[in-house]
Amino acid sequence: MDQSTKRRMVIIGVDGATFDLIKPWVAEGKLPTFARMLREGTHAPLRSVISQRSAAAWTSFATGKNPGKHGIYDFWHRVPHSYAIRFINGSARIGKAVWDYVSDECGRAIVMNVPMTYPAKPVNGILISGMDAPGIDSASFSYPPEAIDELLKANGGYVIEPGVTSLCIAGKYGEAISAMKQAAELRYLAARHLMENHPWDLFIVVFRETDPIQHTFWKFMDSTHPDHDPELAALYGEAIFEVYDQLDRLIGQLIDKVPSGVPVLVLSDHGFGINQGGNEHLPAWLEGRGLMRFTTAEAGRRFGQFGGFLQTLVVHGISALFDQVHRRTSRKTKERLSRWFPQVREKVQAHLTLGGVDWSTTLAFADGARENIWINLKGREPEGIVEPGEDYDALVSRIAKELLVMTDIKTGEPVVEAVHRGTEVYHGDYLDQAADLIIQWKEHTVISGLASPDEDPKGRRSHRRVCYLPGEEARHISGYHRLHGILIAVGEGIKRGTHVPEAEIVDIAPTILHMMGLGVPEDMDGRILTEILLDETQAVTVRRGTNGIAEAGAEPALTQGEEEVYSEEDAAKIAERLKGLGYL
Repeated sequence: MDQSTKRRMVIIGVDGATFDLIKPWVAEGKLPTFARMLREGTHAPLRSVISQRSAAAWTSFATGKNPGKHGIYDFWHRVPHSYAIRFINGSARIGKAVWDYVSDECGRAIVMNVPMTYPAKPVNGILISGMDAPGIDSASFSYPPEAIDELLKANGGYVIEPGVTSLCIAGKYGEAISAMKQAAELRYLAARHLMENHPWDLFIVVFRETDPIQHTFWKFMDSTHPDHDPELAALYGEAIFEVYDQLDRLIGQLIDKVPSGVPVLVLSDHGFGINQGGNEHLPAWLEGRGLMRFTTAEAGRRFGQFGGFLQTLVVHGISALFDQVHRRTSRKTKERLSRWFPQVREKVQAHLTLGGVDWSTTLAFADGARENIWINLKGREPEGIVEPGEDYDALVSRIAKELLVMTDIKTGEPVVEAVHRGTEVYHGDYLDQAADLIIQWKEHTVISGLASPDEDPKGRRSHRRVCYLPGEEARHISGYHRLHGILIAVGEGIKRGTHVPEAEIVDIAPTILHMMGLGVPEDMDGRILTEILLDETQAVTVRRGTNGIAEAGAEPALTQGEEEVYSEEDAAKIAERLKGLGYL
C-alpha cells in the first residue's frame, strides 16, 4: 500500500445487534452514540447468510463470499460418511480474509475477536482470535504470540466468552449480567490499547456481548414469551438494554480515539428476536410424516410399554445428570470433566441428539437444534436409504412443499416463511456441508408444535424431545437469530443522514477494500456499496496478487487439504462453550 495514498478504516462488530431494539431506544433519547451515527452517517439493514449461523456469517463478512466458497457453515462439520460432527475452527476457511488483502498491499491490520479466526494466522499487524479458540492460553491464540501477554499485562485480564447461558441455567442471572459487562469492558480496554499503541490501517474488533445476553434474557424483556416471568422480569427485564447501553458508551469512547476523517463501519452478523422454537419440533414433525423413525417405537412393540418407558427414563436421566453438571460446576471443572472422559462424553452427546433414530427406515432427519433437514442419502450417509437422483429430488420437493403449509398446533397459523435448498442458496466448490433443506421461520411467532393440514391430530408427536442436551431448549435460549442485522457507516466519504433499503454481509469486504483504495477480487460474491458513498462511481473489479499486479484465476485456498482439527481436550472446551451459548 502506497503510504502517500493510504486510506484507513475502522470496523466495529456488535454481534446480533438489531435495529428492532436500537431505533426505539434512540427514539426514547437513549443510546447517544448510535443516535449520533444514525444522524451523521448512512445505515441499512444488513442481510445475513440464509442460515443466520454466526460462524458462517462472520466468515462471509471476512471473505466477501458465501459459505459455498469459503467452506464454513457452522461451528462444526459433519463427518463424511457418518452421522457425527466434528468441531472446526478458522483453519477450515477457504480463501483470504479482507485483512489478508490489506496485508498483501503492505497495509497494517489489527483484528480482534472475529469468530472463526483461530488459530491466529500471520498478518502484517496483530490478530487476536475469536470464540473458536479453546482459551487465551492456547497455542496460536494471538499473532504474534506475545500480543495476548501484552494485553493481559496492560489490562489485567481478557475474556473470550463468560459462559452466560450456564450461569442462567443455574439461576445466577445477576452474576451472568456482571460477567457479560466485565467481558465487554475488557474487550474495549484491549481494543483501545492496541489502537493507541500499534500502527494500523485497518482496525477490526467484534463485541459479542449483545448476542448471548439476547439469547438468554429475551424472555424477561418480552412479555409475549411463553416463559415470561413478571417477577424475574422486574429484576432482569432491563439486562439487554443495559448491555446495549454499555456498548453504546464503549463504542463512543473507541470512536473518539479514531483519527479525524477515518471512516467507521458498525455492523452485526445477524439480527435478533424471540426464539420461535420451531427447530425443537422438527424431529416430531418428520416422525409424524413418516419420514424419521425411532427405535423406541420398535422396542415398544417388541418388549411392551415398559421397555419403551425404561429407555425414555434412561435418556431423561442422562439429560438430568448433564443438567445438574451444567448448573452446579464451574466452567473450569466442566472442562476438566470433558478432558477426563472425552469418549464417554462424545458417545452420550451423540445418543442424546440422534442416538434413537432407526436409520434403516428413516428418509430424512433433523437434530432438534438447527433449522436444517438432511436426507438419509445412500452413498453419503452410512445407512442411507434414499437413492440419489430422481428419488432424492422428489423427496426434497415433497418435504419443502409440506413444510410451507405447516401450522402451529394451537393457533393454526402458518409458521414457515420460506424453505431453501442448500444447493440453491449456496454456490461454489464446497457444497458438501450444505444442508439439504434450510427452514426460514416466520419472525413474529412462537411455535408450540408443528402440524400439517392432512395430519390426524391423534397421531401428532408434538411432545417428543429428541435433543435432551441442557441449554438448547427455548426455555433457556429465549432469543434467537434473525436474518437482518445492522450496518451503520460514518466518516469521511460517507453520505450523511441516509437510509439504504438493504445491504448484504458479503458486501462488506469488497466495500472495505474499495474504500481503502484496493482492488476487489473478482470471485467475491459481494458488491461495493456505492450507495453509501459520496462518490458513487463504480469501481473496476480486479484481482491483485501480493505484488500488486492484477492476475487472473481463482483465489488459492488459504489452507490445503484437511483443516486443523482440535485435540480431544480443545474439542471438549469448544463443545462446552457452544453449549453454553445455545449453539450446540
